[in-house]
Amino acid sequence: METEEQQGKPISSLVNQDMAKEIQGMGYSKNVSEKALLFTNSLSIEAALEWIENHKTDADFEEECLIVQEENKPKLTPEEAAERAKELQKRLREQRLKKEKEEELEREKNRIAGGKALTEAKRIMEEQQRQRDVEYKMKEKKEDEIARQKILDELEKDRRERFGDKVNKG
Repeated sequence: METEEQQGKPISSLVNQDMAKEIQGMGYSKNVSEKALLFTNSLSIEAALEWIENHKTDADFEEECLIVQEENKPKLTPEEAAERAKELQKRLREQRLKKEKEEELEREKNRIAGGKALTEAKRIMEEQQRQRDVEYKMKEKKEDEIARQKILDELEKDRRERFGDKVNKG
């Protein structure tokens, strides 16, 4: 399990928390307000709001920004911390893009497999329908033959009743 140093620590200690609370009061999340202040070096609330406006469409806009610090290194200046945060953001963005591409590829594979399964199911249903149609036609033909035979038998019976067995056929 990774320690806090290996995962990174929040940037809360690197930004002016009074300014962060004021930005949060405007409806932005803690992550967004602290990130905006970090990337503007806590210059002003206006600068942070401008940063928010310029980056609100970024895919990682709401993600928490963490600082990874090695144990034996001296504490970073705010500028160095901001640069490190930018590098970490870039790596996280690249990882997320890679993951999104893999997920898109998997969705495409599933779509193709689903299409093949649907096509096969449709083919099977059509084959079954053709078989039912053939059976229906055969049954209909057999019923027609039975009805025809009944009519012929009735005609033969009627002829015998009228003329008797003595009359030759045709």
